[in-house]
Amino acid sequence: MSLLITRSGLCDTIQDGGRFGYRRLGIGPNGPMDRLSAGMANALLGKEAGAALLELTFPAATLLFEAPVLICLAGADLTATAGGIPVPLLQPCFVPAGSELRFGTPRSGRWCYLATLPEVQADSWLNSCSTDLAAGAGGLGGRRLQRGDRICFERHLPANIRHGAVRLLPWQAAAALPARNRIRFLPGPEWEELTEQSRKQLLDAPFSVQAASNRMGYRLDGPGLQVKQTDPQVSSAVTAGTLQLPPGGQLIALMAGHQTTGGYPRVGTICSADLPLLAQAGPGTHVRFALTRSEDAIADLIKQEAYLRQLRLHSRQKLDAWLAEQGLLL
Repeated sequence: MSLLITRSGLCDTIQDGGRFGYRRLGIGPNGPMDRLSAGMANALLGKEAGAALLELTFPAATLLFEAPVLICLAGADLTATAGGIPVPLLQPCFVPAGSELRFGTPRSGRWCYLATLPEVQADSWLNSCSTDLAAGAGGLGGRRLQRGDRICFERHLPANIRHGAVRLLPWQAAAALPARNRIRFLPGPEWEELTEQSRKQLLDAPFSVQAASNRMGYRLDGPGLQVKQTDPQVSSAVTAGTLQLPPGGQLIALMAGHQTTGGYPRVGTICSADLPLLAQAGPGTHVRFALTRSEDAIADLIKQEAYLRQLRLHSRQKLDAWLAEQGLLL
């Protein structure tokens, strides 16, 4: 049994924790745009944070569940309903066979994550199911999900809970994205190549996320930044969160689908713990930046990872107790 895409979305894909160890071959990790929200959706179903799930963005696909399933949504609030019943973020929900999951007008955020139990099946490429749109590999045929696509589940729920109405399960989590008004970054290799005025502008001025932004990178509209000299530089390694400065002076923040090398000055690197904040910023959203220390960036990332582990263990206990009440094992 499976779920069926009955209406295509804009850029919906299957992602998992990412594809690592192949940058030397020019193959980036991909994975979710908002690693923290994706991890929470999985963890609330008692699954590993990096398990395969669906990444959706507005306008999102409509999904028909041809088999009963437990789901959990996290990230952007796209006003989801299952069988006409509202489905909140960060709370697992039982959805019977024959129910449609629909998404409406966004209330907040940009990328929504749909985790399922049982797990979805996807194409594995280089030890990851993450969709690499540039390579055309992973996920479902290496492409965006389309109307008529069927995504199979790895197994089935026990027969006793295959029927019934849409219902929320009795545990949930609070949003975990930090309440910061600035996105922190570390100085990049070419930070000192910025003029003194440009360094000040990067720290003081607001930047607006342009509509011409995607999984590969976010273009940021702000003051025209300048480097002290404009000689071409050798193409060098980049990563998710790298702040590149093209000749036009407008920043590009590399995101989950980034390339592995680039020839633009790398003036900064956004902290991994703060990158979800930028990922969830829609077109026209204003963001500000602040310098931080590597020690603080690492400490916050460790806290996020520890939180996801604790959430998974807690949710697994809740799930087992809920199944036991119904005399079931999963």
